[in-house]
Amino acid sequence: RREGRRKLRQISVQLVSAYAREALREAAALCGIAIEDGASCQWADFSSHDWDALLEGSDPFRRVSCFYTRAGLVRKAMLAHYLQKRKRQAAKTGANLEVDVLPVGFVVDIQDEEDLGSLRAQLLESARKSPPTPGHPVWVAKASASNRGENLFIAHSVEQVLEAMRPPALEGGIVEWVVQRYIAPPMLIEGRKFHIRAHFVATGCPYCGTARAWLHRKHHAVLVATAPYSGASQDRLEHLTNHCVQVQHPEYDERRQIRALDELDGALGRPGLAGLVLGRMQEALAEALAAAAAAPVGFAPLPQCFELLGADFTLEDRGADRPPGVWLLEVNAGPDLEIFGTRLRHRCVELLRDTLRLAVEPYLCEAAPSKFSSDTADCTCASGAAASSAGFVGERCLWAAAPRAASAAEELAGFKRRVGIAGRWARALHEGSGVVVRGPQGMASQ
Repeated sequence: RREGRRKLRQISVQLVSAYAREALREAAALCGIAIEDGASCQWADFSSHDWDALLEGSDPFRRVSCFYTRAGLVRKAMLAHYLQKRKRQAAKTGANLEVDVLPVGFVVDIQDEEDLGSLRAQLLESARKSPPTPGHPVWVAKASASNRGENLFIAHSVEQVLEAMRPPALEGGIVEWVVQRYIAPPMLIEGRKFHIRAHFVATGCPYCGTARAWLHRKHHAVLVATAPYSGASQDRLEHLTNHCVQVQHPEYDERRQIRALDELDGALGRPGLAGLVLGRMQEALAEALAAAAAAPVGFAPLPQCFELLGADFTLEDRGADRPPGVWLLEVNAGPDLEIFGTRLRHRCVELLRDTLRLAVEPYLCEAAPSKFSSDTADCTCASGAAASSAGFVGERCLWAAAPRAASAAEELAGFKRRVGIAGRWARALHEGSGVVVRGPQGMASQ
């Protein structure tokens, strides 16, 4: 029996990033978990997962490190739409959602000049009602599915943003966009703009069926621009603090450009700021998760899955005597762990160790039961103390959702039905085109 449990304390690792792969190997060693190809628990990039094995449902120990359905959380336009919808629904019932999560903005589909004209009218009306802060950019346009700073434009006027969007939208076929107010004035470190990459874990529980999300208590990165901020400049390196963008600057210095959240107080000379920001990030992510989960087609965690996610926040400078505004920019699946660099690499290892302790280790050696436990309050996944000891904010989880079925197997069967519907729809669209429908949707006809 002891030998059997030791064999179950294994995970397989398939990550393209050598940095993430080696950090995860170190984290697993700290937990006493072996790395073994073919293990039932798989930590991999989304495209490398054996989704067929998960859908087959024959392995009660199967666990994977990604959710198949999470576009409602990680696609910019979908998240903005669901948050707007949640706010409208709350207003109808008389409820007041006190947390403003995203910057003021618009979700738009751009296919022709008429669409651009409609957007122009919306932006002009918004600027009329709420005049922009002088001396700073006014708008940020982002393609919904873009990442790494691609198809992201900073503009000082309505015409600038429309001209920047026109080629990728009308010639490149990028339809779905989010256009938001530029957060101004931004808080600065040594005269440079920055943003915070926060890390949280969403995890399904095969024992009681509850899905939960927890924000890490400590290991969040502060990513600082290399070029000083002037406001009037069009230089992307002043405005876009993405790690992949900043490393292109010839004066990039990891010691100055990558910091930890708990170093923020000293960098800005504001004691207690990091704790305040952590609390505001907790509130914003709770709203984002609740909004995305209200539409299962956009975000539907399975009991057999967990995922480490990254969320980007920017801080609005409201003066030394007032707390800053804390604004969510986007949520990232498969966050780039190389942002920790060399100096903070030990923090990356600890983050992965804590994720294993929270979302993997409790489920390695016990098979999913035939029925979910009805005592969800006493389940392993509900323990704030366990989350806290694993390094996460344990006073309360960010978000929780009850199961929609009686067992992990039934949850998986329901997911397969939904995938089948989507797959048949996709096949209908591709009929006669010769384009192969891949992944779980490709199993729709089987």
